[in-house]
Amino acid sequence: SLLCHWVQHMDLPGPRWKKGKDGKDFASLAAANPMSAIVSELKASFISSKPVAILSGPGGSAVLGVGPEQAVILNRAAFGHAIENATAQKHWFQLSPEEVFYLCHALNCIRVDSLDNKQMSEIELWDYFRSGSESFPEMYKAYAHLRLKNWVVRSGLQYGADFVAYRHHPALVHSEFAVVVVPEGAEFGNRCGRLEVWSDLLCALRASGSVAKTLLVLTISSSSKCELSSPDCLEQLVVHERTITRWILQQCREQRCEPSRDEVNREELIIEKESVVFNHWGVILGFTVLSGLLVYRLKFRQ
Repeated sequence: SLLCHWVQHMDLPGPRWKKGKDGKDFASLAAANPMSAIVSELKASFISSKPVAILSGPGGSAVLGVGPEQAVILNRAAFGHAIENATAQKHWFQLSPEEVFYLCHALNCIRVDSLDNKQMSEIELWDYFRSGSESFPEMYKAYAHLRLKNWVVRSGLQYGADFVAYRHHPALVHSEFAVVVVPEGAEFGNRCGRLEVWSDLLCALRASGSVAKTLLVLTISSSSKCELSSPDCLEQLVVHERTITRWILQQCREQRCEPSRDEVNREELIIEKESVVFNHWGVILGFTVLSGLLVYRLKFRQ
């Protein structure tokens, strides 16, 4: 049987950290280098020079060229994918539309040029990405929502999702969530209604479970009537987080996890009490037997 429940603020399985050559996982390395600090370092490094990202075609992606030191910090912050090239003075990264707009709009640390080398404003860039993908407003809102919470966000296409979310750099940890973005509201038109059909929900749940990820549904709605034609709408869009997990009745009934410390202490206390009770009755029983033997011997002598 398969039952699903929508959960908010639930305890989910922890991250699956990758291991180094010494066999130890990278949890301590990630804790010593929080993603928030890395992104702040990237912003400080980029904001003075404002490296240029060049739009690379109708798909909406862009290519960003940076120096060697900036390439290191860009890779540490897990933005884009490095493109192999022969020169060591210039490093190139392929960026998704969401990454381009986040670096330009949220961090304000790069500038974007069109194919004819003209600098684009945020509104022009927004229109460009919307013309390439009608769903860009809700996809970017979901991407920015997770990034602002210091999750690393990558494309989830190979997992049947919109995004996948990592607790830290993908080189250190496996992704925890397969993210599906669900818009709600008249302004989103016919893009609404995702996962309302049971078969769609089941497919998404099965796909995420088969790759050891929790299905995270981000519902995008507006607090008031807004126009998606301008990036100003981002302030009015609201994100609701929900996780969907499988509830296997037999597993919950028969397969228990290791007991917590409180449970162990409680069991030890019960055993101790039972031992005390057992010793008490042992004394009484022994006294009764000895008394019976003494009475028997007195009767025998008489």
